[in-house]
Amino acid sequence: MVTIKEMAKNYWNFVRSRAVGTTGQCAECFPIYVVAETVFSGMSNAVSLKSKLIVGAASYAGLGPAYEWSRGKCMDFVGIGKQSSELTIRTFDRLYCTAFNLAVSPLVYLLSGERSLKNIAIGTACSFGIGLLNGGYLGYALDASNELMGCSDPKKRPRLPKIISHLEPKVKKRIALESLIASITLGSMLYYYSGELRKAYVETRDWAKESYNEQVVPFVHNKISPPERMTDSVLESQVGKYDFHRKERCF
Repeated sequence: MVTIKEMAKNYWNFVRSRAVGTTGQCAECFPIYVVAETVFSGMSNAVSLKSKLIVGAASYAGLGPAYEWSRGKCMDFVGIGKQSSELTIRTFDRLYCTAFNLAVSPLVYLLSGERSLKNIAIGTACSFGIGLLNGGYLGYALDASNELMGCSDPKKRPRLPKIISHLEPKVKKRIALESLIASITLGSMLYYYSGELRKAYVETRDWAKESYNEQVVPFVHNKISPPERMTDSVLESQVGKYDFHRKERCF
């Protein structure tokens, strides 16, 4: 018969494991979303930070454990276990994270105060790309954080390298804490320099668009026919006279 003490211990281990996994997820993905939202989507720091607070609160309130629990159930359903390869696990995590992000991201941005459908669409598209590219690393962070803190499920495949898994528990917990501090520091720096990063991105994007319109579009529309595009007359009409020996343009 299970005693109240054993039930309390099991409940505490469950809560601790879910809290550790949620922290690992947030620490891994938050800096990436800061870049996607403030640099690529053009959201303000206030909206982006509010979305992080909402996601963080929702994660610890149940969204993070729900992600971890549903991920585990889906892995059991498709037959991924202790004997599965690392590539199989990462592929599954990419697909699962992508589907989860598509379902949750629009609601999070609306609750954060964003009303521009364009920004919400860009943010959701970035979430799709992040899930596809980063889902494997997010799943690894979830499992690795549980292993570092001694909360791992023995039914799952160990994810940490042997050189780390054989360390003392105190050392592994220190690695987990330092990783969390590094994530918070990186996120703070990205917010601090978000204006400069956004400006550099916009300038690069506009330059690429202008170069495309000036060089690629005329060629596609046969404004410069392929047999003539390197003749002196065409070069002179398009870019001015060029002295290849003096390395300068002459108009």
